Amino acid sequence: MAVGDTRDDVNEGATEGTWGPPLLALAPALLIRIMSDRSGPWQAAAWTVWGLAAALTAAGWATAVRGGIRRSQGWATCLLLHVGLAVQALSLAS
Repeated sequence: MAVGDTRDDVNEGATEGTWGPPLLALAPALLIRIMSDRSGPWQAAAWTVWGLAAALTAAGWATAVRGGIRRSQGWATCLLLHVGLAVQALSLAS
């Protein structure tokens, strides 16, 4: 750390909280898929929510690349998110 640098090295890495918002963003896409008739507007809404989750995931990876993933909980939540994104994308595409 350089003189005058005020960063806190403890909080620099990606944690399970980094991957939480994209997981929460996937919930509406899941509900749309379960509760709707897969018509055009609902399908578009589900893809839009999925895109938001993917964008939040990219932002999380920016944090992970800069500071690393420090604990196993962060890795587990990251894995859960990526599995959820893949399952949702396959489900929406079919």
